[in-house]
Amino acid sequence: MDLRIRPYATGSIAIGAPATTFALAEAQNGLFTFSADAGELVSVAITSVTGACAVQFLKPDGSSLTSSYTVSGPVGFRLNPLPSSGAYTIAVRSTTTPALAISMLLSYPLTGTIVPDGVTTTRFDSRPAQFGVYTFEGAAGSWQGATLAWCSPERRSVGTHAR
Repeated sequence: MDLRIRPYATGSIAIGAPATTFALAEAQNGLFTFSADAGELVSVAITSVTGACAVQFLKPDGSSLTSSYTVSGPVGFRLNPLPSSGAYTIAVRSTTTPALAISMLLSYPLTGTIVPDGVTTTRFDSRPAQFGVYTFEGAAGSWQGATLAWCSPERRSVGTHAR
């Protein structure tokens, strides 16, 4: 039997930067960091992965922000709102024997204000897994209607939140 201990692969990713690719050797795991402030909304796109891995997001104190997810192809995650300021970690654990390459892209959401009975707001997202946060004014007890139209079938989810 041969035993080998490999150090973790490490690196950092900037939110809004182009996709960053990290290479992990056989049986190597990775810890990749990004900086964010409390309350920020961030999306993470895994744009490609060779093989399969488990991905988990950790808070600046090292505790879990999310569960562990098995990833074997492109996928997006929405992290919001982040609970504290600091360096967040994306922990990657290879679940396949061969070496692994993983590309990740981090984005802030698109934002804007919609004016009731105003001009149509069009959302253009050119980054995988990027989402939008739009606000509008309304009075307590009033009803507002919204019309949503998609250009492609993968844009299926809509969430609303009132404050």
